[in-house]
Amino acid sequence: MNFKIAYLVIILLSATSSGLVQADTVATPDVKSFEDARIEANIDNIYLEIKSGKLDNIELVFLGAKRGYANACLYVGYMFENGIGVVRSSDKAFMWFKSCSAKNPYAAYNLGVLYAEGRGTQKIWILAVSNLKASWPALKTQVPQIAIRLAYYYHSRKLWDEAWDLVSESRRNIQQQKNMVNIYLPR
Repeated sequence: MNFKIAYLVIILLSATSSGLVQADTVATPDVKSFEDARIEANIDNIYLEIKSGKLDNIELVFLGAKRGYANACLYVGYMFENGIGVVRSSDKAFMWFKSCSAKNPYAAYNLGVLYAEGRGTQKIWILAVSNLKASWPALKTQVPQIAIRLAYYYHSRKLWDEAWDLVSESRRNIQQQKNMVNIYLPR
């Protein structure tokens, strides 16, 4: 057994000395560069500056988004949806929200809204509901519109039990209750 290990070591050493294995191909731990760490740590503040009209660091948000940082992707989606520092484009907003919807509940919510309204994509209620439901557990206290949109969908499809579950779960939020009542009252 020791012979096999020694033989393997000799082969690896000879392959390395003959140039078959390059030093840059050796696996290294995933270490973020200083720039990456700075972008990820400050992305929220950078976006707030951009939103207030200071476009100096807009490229950092795009860089963070291209590197897959969920909040950066979300902010690029917001920027395209609202025309902040870029030309307004629901198509591009849709693409960016979709790219991070699995990691960011706000992106999942916005993707659900775009599917529900047919902005940047076709109107596809099943995907809208799927994304709204995915965002619901994390955002139910911050974004009451999720429950309203889902209840409206369930009500329009006569799925009374699902709609009622949303109403009863959102009892603690007075504004949400008022909005739900408006959905159910005949006009």
